[in-house]
Amino acid sequence: MELCHELPSAGHQGVSRTMSKIKDKYHWYNMTKDINLFVLSCDTCNKNKKASRHSKCPLTKYHAGYPMERVQIDFMGPLPKTKQNNEHILMMTDQFTKWTECIPLPSQTAEVTAQAAINEFFTRFGYPFQLFSDQGRNFESALFKAVCDLLQIHKARTTPYRPQSNGQVERQNRSLMDAVRCFVDSQQRKLGSTHCSTRGSHEI
Repeated sequence: MELCHELPSAGHQGVSRTMSKIKDKYHWYNMTKDINLFVLSCDTCNKNKKASRHSKCPLTKYHAGYPMERVQIDFMGPLPKTKQNNEHILMMTDQFTKWTECIPLPSQTAEVTAQAAINEFFTRFGYPFQLFSDQGRNFESALFKAVCDLLQIHKARTTPYRPQSNGQVERQNRSLMDAVRCFVDSQQRKLGSTHCSTRGSHEI
């Protein structure tokens, strides 16, 4: 192993290259384990080679410990436009209690989103410690961030390419759509008179 790894001609190569050289001429029981241990414990390699891979902390799930500690926010739609000109539903879910509010809206601009969150959720339940969303432009806008700063709400967002981190409200979206389909016909002519079942006071 020393000849195939430590000589100048060997160049202190990594595990796979050192193993390839040794396998050409030698074989013994537990050879792979021995070569791995030998190369990884090489003082010269450990002192002079930079790690090519950065260690990453494992992604963990966030568990809320009390009501309004974390509220997840997301949009569903666009849906067919109703008589009230609504075609989007703003979903806001308290992660601890699982309570969900469904707010029908005509658009999902930053101004409309912020106003709906304040008037339909915060004024009724108070301000959450953390508001968690995806990286949509409305949630990442300067206006929405300013509202959170003003109300002393910590704004957090999903990890890029990991939408499941906002999974609770995403599952609520699917459940709501399943419920809506049970009350509308194939032409969705009754959609405008279907109420959000989680609260019963909003007409979509």
